[in-house]
Amino acid sequence: MTDDPTTAAIEAQNDERAQLRAENHRLSKALVAAYTDVEVVTADRDRLSKLDDASFAKGYDQAVCEIRDHFARTEQREVVAEIEKIWKSERASAGTMS
Repeated sequence: MTDDPTTAAIEAQNDERAQLRAENHRLSKALVAAYTDVEVVTADRDRLSKLDDASFAKGYDQAVCEIRDHFARTEQREVVAEIEKIWKSERASAGTMS
C-alpha cells in the first residue's frame, strides 16, 4: 500500500472490482446450477406424469372390469350391459379402443 491517496484509491477500486468479479462468477455458477436443477426436475415431473397417466388408465380399466365382473357374478346382466356400454363409449372417445 502506498501513502499516495490517488494510488490508494485506485488500488481500492481494483480490489473492489476483483471482489465483484468473484461474486459475479459465483452467482453465475449458482444460476447455471439452478437452471440445471430446474431442467432435471421438469424432466422428472414430465416422466412421472406420463407414468401416472398410464397407471391411472390401467387402474381405471381394472376397476371397471372388477365392478363389471361383480355384477356379472350376481347375474345383473342389465347393469353389466350398461357398464360395458359406458366403458366402450369412454374408450372410443378417448381413442383407446382396441
